[in-house]
Amino acid sequence: MFFKFIIFVRMKKTVIVILTFTLLGAVTMIITCNRMANTVAENSKEFPIIYTKTVDSAYLSLFGAKDSIHDAETMTVKGRKPISAFAYGNEYFIEISKLNCPANRPLDSIITISYKETRMSQNVVYTSPFSRLSVISSYAAQNQETSQHLYVTIFGDGISQISKNDSTIIYQGKLKNFGLKYSLNSLQNIYLRQEEKQIEPVRIIFARRNNSTYLVLIGKKSTGGADERTFDGRVFR
Repeated sequence: MFFKFIIFVRMKKTVIVILTFTLLGAVTMIITCNRMANTVAENSKEFPIIYTKTVDSAYLSLFGAKDSIHDAETMTVKGRKPISAFAYGNEYFIEISKLNCPANRPLDSIITISYKETRMSQNVVYTSPFSRLSVISSYAAQNQETSQHLYVTIFGDGISQISKNDSTIIYQGKLKNFGLKYSLNSLQNIYLRQEEKQIEPVRIIFARRNNSTYLVLIGKKSTGGADERTFDGRVFR
């Protein structure tokens, strides 16, 4: 009987300890969620988002037949350049943003590429435009730093550089994740990751036009029907 009493007391203490840790965990989670919600709310006030159903006027001159552009939306966040996403004809989905990297020399001299897996930075609020590409793009809701160099990490199946000259560098493959920083030890300013069911490869284009640097993402709407030889030249000038 005495031993049963000891076992009962020990079990009771164990239950109390478990309940205590469970309660502490729940309280910690609530506090963390509240802090995250407050951070999001503060960022929403500091970096309000505006959506318009058009392509930003600064980007229109970079594309071919403008009457082929439809289903457009531009996301503007205080502190960074607009991000436009749209369909082009019956063949492509496109997303474009201007980078804070003045380009007055060949692109390959201002971009450092690493082929390895990367992760989204912590404690950063990201916003995503409405896009129908097979990747999810996230842009840091913070003031963009200006840099003379870009640090890019690309990881995926069959990712390779398919074209390069002084003003355009193109990568293609089934992207798993992508990160862009303005300095080696800074936070990810742009982060891309694949959707659960990624079928089509995505073209990642770095382009220098009119002394500005752009990031352009192009994906085909479906298999077949589009001529790969005119994939970029006819669409993006």
